[in-house]
Amino acid sequence: MRVLVTGVAGFVGGHVVDFIRAEHPEAVVIGLDNHPRDRERALGVEVVAADLDDAASVRSALAQTRPDRVIHLAAQSTVDVARRDPLSAFEVNVRGTYSVLDACRTAGAPVERVVVASSYLRSADPYVASKGCAEVVSRSYAEAYG
Repeated sequence: MRVLVTGVAGFVGGHVVDFIRAEHPEAVVIGLDNHPRDRERALGVEVVAADLDDAASVRSALAQTRPDRVIHLAAQSTVDVARRDPLSAFEVNVRGTYSVLDACRTAGAPVERVVVASSYLRSADPYVASKGCAEVVSRSYAEAYG
């Protein structure tokens, strides 16, 4: 099993890597992050750099890593930052999600399963709205493309 984790350099990403290793020691875990920093060494996984705002970058990362599963965690997750710059939150959280989903849909090697993290709550806050949009996009890909 080859698992690509977007946002692997974030707090949740590190815990997801630990969980995958504990539950599936045979799995190859690959990280995708736009700022890999030193997390590659800390997590002991290969980290591929890609910008979720650039669909070609995400497609290239999937072609390079050939995962059969993708866990999409990458997001602009700071509520105060999203409030100050809502456009950025929508770009990362919505465009980033559909870039990942479309890369999975069009990948040369089949991606069997995609998990998209969501913290959608009902609110008018830009962060919450952007994550809600990402959830709607995710459901549409699941229904339309399996």
